[in-house]
Amino acid sequence: MCLIVTPSIKKVADQIKQEYPKACERNGFTDQMCAEWIGLYNNTNSQNPDNVPSMKSLVNFIEKLRNQEGKSFLRDLEEEKRQYDIEQEMADIKAKAIADGTFMKAPNGKDTNLTERQWLQVRTKAFKEWFGDWENDPANASKVVDENGEPLIVYHHTNNPNLTEFSADYENYFAKDGGTRKAIFFDEEKTGTLNRKYDVAVFLNIRELNEYNETKQ
Repeated sequence: MCLIVTPSIKKVADQIKQEYPKACERNGFTDQMCAEWIGLYNNTNSQNPDNVPSMKSLVNFIEKLRNQEGKSFLRDLEEEKRQYDIEQEMADIKAKAIADGTFMKAPNGKDTNLTERQWLQVRTKAFKEWFGDWENDPANASKVVDENGEPLIVYHHTNNPNLTEFSADYENYFAKDGGTRKAIFFDEEKTGTLNRKYDVAVFLNIRELNEYNETKQ
């Protein structure tokens, strides 16, 4: 595996070099050392693993920065590591599926309705921890699945280009005519009937579904 020095790692390394120039020079500090510190690279793969500083050393360095930016570095690096691990897992899932002939197939053998990235995403450990193990334990997973039993993509139509979270604390389109309040609406169709500018694609983790026929119910 190649050592990966991402932009976030480079930013931390530059900050450390700026704060501790003499110490960095004395210890031969490099960007690769920084990457090895935060676990994006297995220390055992290093040519000189005994010379690789510990994660605790990096944390101590960052804590000594004593500002909010230093704390945000750690949060960004943790998220970057999480995303890196997921990307690696997805690559492994793809390789295995191609090898056994199940790539882009639903568990029932039919072609998937998902895009390639969605197909890989729903098979990751992180997704199943949130959605439930829809493949091996569907009874205890979200019920928002398609006819193939795979997680179903649904859409929320909005005029807000920066929508990142949902809340039922606001009036919705149907409430003005006496319809359902305290609700968030999603649609199986990407193009809705409300003439909204943006369609937000999401998976929904709903373990119990109740069916209603009218918005005023």
